[in-house]
Amino acid sequence: TYVPGLGFLLNDPETQERRHLHYAANNVGVALILYVVISLFATMPVVLLLSFLGLPIRVNFTSMQVYGTQSMLLVVNLVLAILKLGLPALYLSLTLKNYISFRSVMRAPRAKLVAFSLPMVLAVSVVGSFFVELLQKIFSQYGWNVSLPGYMVPSTPLDWVLSLVLLTVVPAFLEEYLFRGVIMQGLRCFGDGVALLVSAIFFALAHFNAMQAANAFLMGLIIGYFVLRTGSLWTGIILHFIINLLSFFEMVLFSTVLQEYAELVGNLVALILLAAGILAFLLFVRKESTAFTIPLPENSQLSTRQRAMICFGSAAMVLALLAFVFVYFQVV
Repeated sequence: TYVPGLGFLLNDPETQERRHLHYAANNVGVALILYVVISLFATMPVVLLLSFLGLPIRVNFTSMQVYGTQSMLLVVNLVLAILKLGLPALYLSLTLKNYISFRSVMRAPRAKLVAFSLPMVLAVSVVGSFFVELLQKIFSQYGWNVSLPGYMVPSTPLDWVLSLVLLTVVPAFLEEYLFRGVIMQGLRCFGDGVALLVSAIFFALAHFNAMQAANAFLMGLIIGYFVLRTGSLWTGIILHFIINLLSFFEMVLFSTVLQEYAELVGNLVALILLAAGILAFLLFVRKESTAFTIPLPENSQLSTRQRAMICFGSAAMVLALLAFVFVYFQVV
């Protein structure tokens, strides 16, 4: 290739950049396909393994239903969550190790910025919940009844521990490490904007529920932004853990002691969180001159549109999108 001022080069800068971008996107696509495959096919092997180890859980192969105590069902879901999040994350940690600076991304975040971000993230969560309710009403008018997944209230101390780990600890650490860690950080070669958008899209799709996906997309954007802003994955882990912990106790309280006043208390809490989020947003914008701006990549030979086309057009990424679409059609 002839490059003005440099002569004929076997590997000009643009070709090298395209090669690196395709490599990153294809590996992220492979990891996402692995996520889908484990989600679809790992349940039975896990149950059979636990049953073989003598644990009280079994499969009815006629109905393909899993039977066991609440504790054992939680153990199965816990193992599955670790597998489907951990294995793709491990794959990307190995294949994209030259694209990600784990030492820098795991540094301690600025405490003041995390404190500013928390009320804003909680307010976005409230907005997302209202948006989900609106979507449910719209879809129900057309005969498409899609509901949020239900969770059983823990009945024993062991169930409480397992539920807390499954619904708060595992998502906070493993979901953040996969989506805001190796995926978003690995795709930053496309530009922070593209990396943020792609990680949020697949974070939403990974919930395999249309209603959850709507809220998860907004949460993926806001949490991802503050991970980029603070330069620390710990920001996402802290925010994700607090949100899920509050949601867990809200679910338990509203289905037990506060069941009679669930709507009233829920609306009051939502108004408080919205007010706190708006106040934090105004203070943040006033304090930070570059608030909610994302810098363009430096020294790139390609435009943002070209980089985005490479990202979404890479073979493995296209297959990953098709795999998620396939699962959603099966769920619906």
